[in-house]
Amino acid sequence: MKKTVLTIGLLTVLLVMGGVAQANLVVNGDMELGGSATTMPDNWTHQALGLFGVSSDTPSGTGQSLYLFDNSGGVYNDIAYQLVWGIETDTEYNFSFKYKGAAGVRAYLAFSGLGTAYANNLDPTDVWTEVNVSFTSPSWLPYTAIELYMYTWNPYADLRIDDVSLTPVPEPMTMGLLGMGGVLCLLKKRFRK
Repeated sequence: MKKTVLTIGLLTVLLVMGGVAQANLVVNGDMELGGSATTMPDNWTHQALGLFGVSSDTPSGTGQSLYLFDNSGGVYNDIAYQLVWGIETDTEYNFSFKYKGAAGVRAYLAFSGLGTAYANNLDPTDVWTEVNVSFTSPSWLPYTAIELYMYTWNPYADLRIDDVSLTPVPEPMTMGLLGMGGVLCLLKKRFRK
C-alpha cells in the first residue's frame, strides 16, 4: 500500500510539474514537408526578391531547415511568412525557434492591427542558437491568427531557421486537474484488483 501511495504521489508531481504536451500551432515548423533548394517548405510563403529554399544544414544534422538569402544588396527585406491560426485571447504562449545566420536578421510576431507580440533583431551566429520567449495574447483579437515573419534586411544577409514552435502554456489549474485525474485512474485500477 505504501508503494502504491508513493507511486501515485510521484506521478501526480510529475504531471503537475512537467505540464502537458501542447500542440504546435505553427504548421510545418520543423520544415520537413516540401521544399527544395529553390522552393519554400510547405505552408511557408516567401516575400521579396532574395534567394530561398531548404537547406540540409540543421540543428540535429538530419532533415532540412528553411533558408533565406538577401541578394538584393539590402534593397528589399527577404521574408519567410506564415499566418498562424488558433490563437486565443488572454492566453500565454511560448514562441521558440532555432536559427543560424549573419547580422541583419529578425524574428517578428504580430497581431494584425493590434501591435507586436515579439520582435527581435537576432545576434549573428555561426552555430545553431535557440530562442524562447513567452507572451500573452491581447484580450481582444479581430481574428484568431498571428503573423509570423522571419526576415533579413542587411545586404547579403543569410538566415537558416528550424524547429519553429508556438504553443499555449497550460494553466496551473489545468495541470492540477490532469494530475488529479491520473491519480483517480490509478486508484480505480488498483482497487479493481
